[in-house]
Amino acid sequence: MRMRSLVISIVLLPCLLISVMAQDGVVSLGLQGVIDAAVETSEFLKIKKSTADKNSGLYAQTRANLLPHVTASNVWRYAMEAPQGTGRDDYMDYYQEAQLNASQVVWSFGKVGYAVAAAKRVVEADMYGWAAGKEDVMYRAKVAYFSGILARNSQKISEQSYQNCIANKQLLEKRAYGGRSSKYENIRVSAEAASRVPAVNEARAQKDIAYETIKNLIDFDRQKGIELNGDFGQDYADIDYEALVPLMEGQEPSLRYLNKSFDAARLLTKSARGAFLPTISIFTTIKYFFGSDKQQLMTNNEYSRYETVGFRVDVPIFEGGENWAKLKQAKADRDIAKLQLKQARKELLLELRKAYLRYQQYKDNLAANIEAVNLAQESYKQAQEMFANGQVSFSDLNDAELLLTNQSLNKEMTLFNINEALDRIEKLIAQDYDQTNV
Repeated sequence: MRMRSLVISIVLLPCLLISVMAQDGVVSLGLQGVIDAAVETSEFLKIKKSTADKNSGLYAQTRANLLPHVTASNVWRYAMEAPQGTGRDDYMDYYQEAQLNASQVVWSFGKVGYAVAAAKRVVEADMYGWAAGKEDVMYRAKVAYFSGILARNSQKISEQSYQNCIANKQLLEKRAYGGRSSKYENIRVSAEAASRVPAVNEARAQKDIAYETIKNLIDFDRQKGIELNGDFGQDYADIDYEALVPLMEGQEPSLRYLNKSFDAARLLTKSARGAFLPTISIFTTIKYFFGSDKQQLMTNNEYSRYETVGFRVDVPIFEGGENWAKLKQAKADRDIAKLQLKQARKELLLELRKAYLRYQQYKDNLAANIEAVNLAQESYKQAQEMFANGQVSFSDLNDAELLLTNQSLNKEMTLFNINEALDRIEKLIAQDYDQTNV
């Protein structure tokens, strides 16, 4: 019986754990999990994908102008009676015509070819547009995750500050037994403890806001809770800015998107010029006739066949200014695309430089922050010991505790700024930064 109960317990334990987790409703998320979920659920990327599918269809539609066009038609007619007033009885009472037409553009002086090439560039640009959107979504996911880490750690520091005030109050109560405390110090320590409560509540609210932002970003169930695993790193390598520039210019997706867009606009300008020149094509037509014996031109119930083949030359003479207007528009689009590419390159280079400078500054600050926190911790411990022995006042003890709290918060903010700058650099070079690979 005891063995049976043990077996039942082992079998039911996983179900019990799943039930507890479901009731708790808290899901643990890491950085990569947040990034993957953000990319998977992003409406922005889905719109980009649909836009790419649309332009792919437009490319196929444009390319069709280079391929043969074959059409078939069939006409069947039956006359109930001869036309009134003709007095004829040799009319065709039934008639059928089957026709097959085929045509092929031979030469258009670039009007069709350049248009197809431009449409292909647009499809290629869409791939880079989607990649640029993905980098943006990943960047926002990273920033949201590290904002959550910052809010979580800040809440812990605020709660620890409140606990320090409670510990200080207990030290004051111990001193009171020796007759070394004053009414002023009792009031002061109570006021300091009370003043920490709003800070704790504010930190908790900031954490909730940061977590809700992550939920919204990854389309997470609002009824469930999340916890972030992981933390800020403590060691950060120096970055070689000169190595970042060619990486950005060669790999940044939005630049590549604008490059392809400029190529497409340039090709469309050439296509618009080709519209002023003739278009040469070949064609062939095959017809089959079938009619009644009252049709004098054909034998009773037999097919007649008619075939033609030839060249066709379409020469634009006067289009009411339409071709000139299209050429002017194509040139303007080309110039705009060129200027947008130049502007984007300048702005992205500036953004990369600023991110690099921020990263280096905050990385240098981190060493000072770590030292300041360590010294503040040591100072606070000594202040507690000296306050217990009556060597320092409560103001000195409170100042030491505030110094520790502020320096701890400053360190967390520096860590967030380092990671935010690094995330922006990785977005601009379209890859995770790895000093060895660079």
